[in-house]
This record gives sequence, structure tokens and C-alpha cells, in this order.
Amino acid sequence: MSTRVAPIFALTLLAISLSACGWVTPAFDPLAQTPYDTGIFVNRIANQVKCELGKAVYDVIMEYQEKNANPVGWLATWGAKATLKIIVEEKSNLSPSVLVTPPGTFSLNANGSLSADATRTETVTFYFVFADLFDPKTHRLPAQEPKVCQHYSDVLIESDLKLKEWVETVGLLASTPKTVSDPFKSGGPLDTTSHEVQFVVTLTGGVTPAWKLVSVTVNPSGSFLGATRARTDDLLITMGPMTSIAPSGRPLVSTQAIDAAHLGAQIQGITTAIQSLPR
Repeated sequence: MSTRVAPIFALTLLAISLSACGWVTPAFDPLAQTPYDTGIFVNRIANQVKCELGKAVYDVIMEYQEKNANPVGWLATWGAKATLKIIVEEKSNLSPSVLVTPPGTFSLNANGSLSADATRTETVTFYFVFADLFDPKTHRLPAQEPKVCQHYSDVLIESDLKLKEWVETVGLLASTPKTVSDPFKSGGPLDTTSHEVQFVVTLTGGVTPAWKLVSVTVNPSGSFLGATRARTDDLLITMGPMTSIAPSGRPLVSTQAIDAAHLGAQIQGITTAIQSLPR
């Protein structure tokens, strides 16, 4: 038995070492060739968010720009704080078992289990200042519409994030008379607003080879070798008024309201994730 089973276990251990699921730090993209590829990936997402959000704000302000007092003109003093979180978790498990049933009433069932779990989390926070969309001399939006944003994928975080729908909803809510009160002397009728998009992709696979000899059965039941890779892309954007500190009056720093709202949304996300864990 040992001469036949030993090569099987050797091949299994080799497969685990090659797949590296749960044994080494996971890669964001298993097909990436260099660490530079990861930087390109994050940079691409940041530029996509900037493009989508900038075009959304441009379209909404341009729609109301010629109206009396421009009811969404306060967006020019706003900005956005975005947090991109990418989580990759890889797991692998090995559960071999052997059932020995020699002639007679005696039988022996032996089994073992080995598992590994590795998680990698990277978080990047960046800002967008809507004043950058305006002409610094005329303080109006340029007549030329921003270019169409490029989506690098039809799925996951690089797809259409529906930011224009979000900004249009906020603009309509704030510009419709008697919908909301305007208790603020500056900064607009809204305090803050947030938009969160999350994608979770899980890939699971397993293999259970079985051999039955005269009195020995290898892996009679259960999963022999399994591997799981889960990736979560979470994008949280909070819009709110910015604080002007530059001599030109350009808003550069987010207010406490936008920081508090952004942090609160992050804490709520962590709480929800903890509550969903198996008990």
C-alpha cells in the first residue's frame, strides 16, 4: 500500500506548493507579471473614478448653469474623498483519508487535515476637487465637454460605477424647491452624500481522486484537495464641501463633515462584515 499511496501524496503536496493558495502573500492579479502591474491597476481605477465623477459634476452643473442663480452652483465648492479597498483571500485544504478493510470484522479508517489561509488588504484614499473643472479666470465651466470615460472591463471595479446617476440624483434633490431645507449659509443645501460600490468574486475548486484496492480504499469520501480565492473590490466616495485655504480661494481641504461621514461609512462597512462572519 505504501509504495502506491506515497507518490499520490507527493504529487498532492507539489500541487499545493505550485498553487500557493494560502501559503504565500496573494497577488491581486494572478496573471500579473511584475509588481509594476499592480500599480498600473490601482492608478487606472483612480483615473477612472476621477473621470466619471468629473464628468458627472460637469454635466449636472452645465444643465443648471444658465438657470437663475444656478441652484447647483454650490457643487463648485465641493469635493470628494474616495477610498479604494482591495481584499484578496486565498485558502487551501488537504484532507486525505484511507480505509483499510482486511478480511474479517476489523477495519481501520485514518484521515488527516491541513489548511492554509492568507489575506491581503490594501487601501488607498485620494481626493478630488471640483473647482479644478472650472476656468480659473471666468470661474465657469469650459464649453468643451470632458472626454468620454474609458471602462477597462464590463464587470468588477473597472466597469461603469454609476457615478453620474448618483450626482444627478443629488443635484435634483437639492435644486427642487421645497424638497429639502437650506440651513447652511454656504456649502449648499446638503451636508454630505456617499456612494459605495462593492464587488465580490469567489473562485472555488476541488479534486478527490480515489483508489480502491483489495482491502484498501483511498479517499472514500469527502474532499481531498480544495482551494478558494476570493477578491473584494470596495469603492467608497463621499462628497461634501471643501475648506478654502489657498490665496486664490481654491478649496483644498475637506471639512470635518465629509471626513466624519466618510469614516462613519467605513466603520459601518467593517461592522457589517464582522456580523456576516460565520459563528
